[in-house]
Amino acid sequence: MPASVQIFASGKDLQSQPIARRSFFRCSIVQMSWNNGSTELLIVVQADVDKTNQSYYGESKLNYLTRDGSHDGLVPLHWFN
Repeated sequence: MPASVQIFASGKDLQSQPIARRSFFRCSIVQMSWNNGSTELLIVVQADVDKTNQSYYGESKLNYLTRDGSHDGLVPLHWFN
């Protein structure tokens, strides 16, 4: 079952549906960081095991999500040797 991060509106006009959402597969640890204006969220998703067998140390992915749901996606991570 996938994990997910969902953002809901707050205030007088509360909504029962999320205004932004991102789902993750192979997830054991999640760290989230808002920007100073609380309009954008960076989400680091880590798994203990790399199912692709490319890394002994598991896998990490960086995701980006805006509070209004207008942008979401995976941020490419480039590892240099």
